[in-house]
Amino acid sequence: MRRFAALATAAVAATVIAGILTTSGGAQQPGERTFKIIEESGTFKFIDTAPKARNPRNPRFSIGDAFVFTSPLRDEANKPIGTLHVYCAVTRGGNFSRATSQCNATFALRNGTLAASAALKGEDASIAVVGGTGAYEGARGSITDRDLPRDRTEDTIHLLP
Repeated sequence: MRRFAALATAAVAATVIAGILTTSGGAQQPGERTFKIIEESGTFKFIDTAPKARNPRNPRFSIGDAFVFTSPLRDEANKPIGTLHVYCAVTRGGNFSRATSQCNATFALRNGTLAASAALKGEDASIAVVGGTGAYEGARGSITDRDLPRDRTEDTIHLLP
């Protein structure tokens, strides 16, 4: 379950990082932009709806289960840049590698918010940047992530012009 949460967190964090590094107050820069952001471990809560998982170490997810989390975000210089807020609902049950969840995330940043959405299945994630507010208004693109030591994730955010 921790891997599932870490994957969802990483995916969403990547979206936020790209938006933060892409703009620095004002309208979004023209042209394609790619940036990195670091997501640290934060708070996590799994909501196990009926039927309940029998083995918490290797749970079987069922439709309607959910997880929520928040994670502090930092730039590559290790300076705080915001907070990631994520809500995921299981839409296809199964073990970790087969279950699918729909996740929506908001990156709360100093100059606005960045929104991301993803359907997560096991360790496969295709994360879309779907919009934003303030300095990130009109943002669109994609996010990829990779695990780092100490329960951190490096998100690479690619924003389109």
